[in-house]
Amino acid sequence: MNPLESEEESIYPYRWIVAIAACAGSIMATMDTFVLFVSGPYLRGVFSASVSEISWLTTSYATSSLVMMLLSGYVNQVLGNKNAFMAALCTFLVGSLMCASADDLNTLVFARIIQGAGAGVMLPVEIVILRSIFPPRMHPLIMGLYGTTVMAGPAMGPVFGGIIIDNFHWSLIFLINIPIGLVSLGLIYTYLQSDSLTSNRVAKSIDWVGIGLLVIGIFTLILLLERGNRTYWFDDASNRLLIFLSIFSLALLVAHELTVQSPAVDFAVLKYPVFASASFLIFSMGFLVSSTLFLLPIYMQEQLDFSPTYAGAAMAPRAVVMAIIFPFSGLILNWVKPKHVILAGLAMGLIASWMMSLFTHETGWGDMVVPQIILGIGIALVLTPLNIVALMYVPKYKLGAASAFESTCNQLGATLGITISAAILSYQEKANWGLLRHNITLSSTVLYKRFAGVVEYFQATTASRYESMEKAFRALNGRVTEQVLSLSFMYMFQLVAAAFAIMIMVCILTKLTPPSQQSKP
Repeated sequence: MNPLESEEESIYPYRWIVAIAACAGSIMATMDTFVLFVSGPYLRGVFSASVSEISWLTTSYATSSLVMMLLSGYVNQVLGNKNAFMAALCTFLVGSLMCASADDLNTLVFARIIQGAGAGVMLPVEIVILRSIFPPRMHPLIMGLYGTTVMAGPAMGPVFGGIIIDNFHWSLIFLINIPIGLVSLGLIYTYLQSDSLTSNRVAKSIDWVGIGLLVIGIFTLILLLERGNRTYWFDDASNRLLIFLSIFSLALLVAHELTVQSPAVDFAVLKYPVFASASFLIFSMGFLVSSTLFLLPIYMQEQLDFSPTYAGAAMAPRAVVMAIIFPFSGLILNWVKPKHVILAGLAMGLIASWMMSLFTHETGWGDMVVPQIILGIGIALVLTPLNIVALMYVPKYKLGAASAFESTCNQLGATLGITISAAILSYQEKANWGLLRHNITLSSTVLYKRFAGVVEYFQATTASRYESMEKAFRALNGRVTEQVLSLSFMYMFQLVAAAFAIMIMVCILTKLTPPSQQSKP
C-alpha cells in the first residue's frame, strides 16, 4: 500500500460500513415506491378507493420527493452530510410508522408525503457522502454500487410487496423499514465523520419563490387530474380554478426563474438544443415507465386474477434486465453512435408496448414477462446514452444546473405519468361502459338466446327462478366488466406505443453528434 492510500484509509477507516448503511437508505426509498405499484390493487379494496384515488399513494410520495430534491442542496449545506442524512432518514422512518398505522386513505397519503420528503433528501445526500468518503480513483466503482442499490428497488419491490400482501398484513410493507432504518441510523451516527457547515451563504441563495410556484403548479394540476372525472371536468367551477392556478403558477415560475440569480429550476439551460431535446425524451421516458408500472399490476390482478406475488414476479424481470444492461449500454457508445443506441431502445419500447396492447383476459404469465424483458432492455438502452448526451453541449459552469433540471424532468415525468394514466383509465372505463351498454339489449336475438341458456343453467341447480335470473344478470355484468377493462387497458397501451413512436421521430430529428465530430457551443 502506497503512502497516499495509507493516508486515505486513516481518514476514512470505516468507509465501507458507512457506504453499506447509506445504500440501505436508498434501497428502502426506492423499494417503497415499487412495492406500492403491486400493492395498489389490494389497497384499493382495503380503503374502497378508485383507481384515481389510490394513485395518490404514489403521486404524493413522488411529488414530495421532487420538491425535497430541489431543497436537498440547501439542507445538505446547512446541516452537513451526516446530519442531513440522519434527519432525512428519521423523517422517512417516521413516515413509515405513520403509513403502517394509517386507518384511512387520507392519513396514508399524508404519511406518504412525509416519507417522500425524507427520501427526496436522502437519495442526493447519499451520493455526496459516497463521493466524500472515497477517493476519486474509486468513484466509478462507488457510482456503480449506487446504481445497483437504486435498481434493487425496482427489482425486489414488486416481488417483496406481493409476498407481503399474500401472506401478511399490508402494514408490514412499511414496518419492515423501521429495523433496517434504525441499524442504518446507528451506523451513520457512529462511523460517519461530521463536516463543516456553510448555512449563512446558502440561506441567502435559496429560491423559495420558485420552489413555491413549482409546488402550487404541480399540486393543482395533479388535484385537477384526480378529481376531474368525478366532477365533470370544467363544468365544475373548482376545476376551472385549479387549471387557472396551475397554468398561472407554472407560467409565473418560468418568468421568475429566468430573472433570478440562483433559480431552483434553471430554464436557461434549454437554450442548448441537444439538451432541450434530451430533456424532453428523459421526461417522456419517466412518464411512460411510471405509467406502465402503474397500469400493469392493476391489469394483472383485476383482469387476469394474478395474486400480488404472481404479479410482482411478472414485473421483476424488467428491472433485473435493466440492472444487467445499464453498465453495458454506456460501453456500447465506444463503438456505436448515441442516436443509434437510443433509437434501438425506443424501437424496443414500441415493440413491447404494442405487444402489451394485444393482451386479453386469457393472457398468461409467460405472455406478460416477454414484453417486460424487451421493455427493460429498451429503457436501459435509452436512459444511459440520454444522460450522457444531454450534458455534452452544456458548458461546465452550467453542468450543475443542467443535471438538476434533468433530474427534475425525470421525477416530474414519473409523477405526471401515474396521475394522467389513472385519469385516462378512469375516463376510458366510463366511456366503454357507455358504449357497450347500448349494445346490451334482450331485443337482440343472439343475446336473448344466450341469456336464456344461462338462466336455464342456473335454474337447473336452484329451485328459484328469481335466484337463477339474479345469477344470470351477475354473470352478464361480469362479462361486460371484463370487456370494459380489456378495451380500456388496450387503449392505454396503444397510447404508450404512440408515445414511443413520437419519441422516435423526435430522436431522428435531433442532432446527437458527439463533441469530437461537431464543435461545442
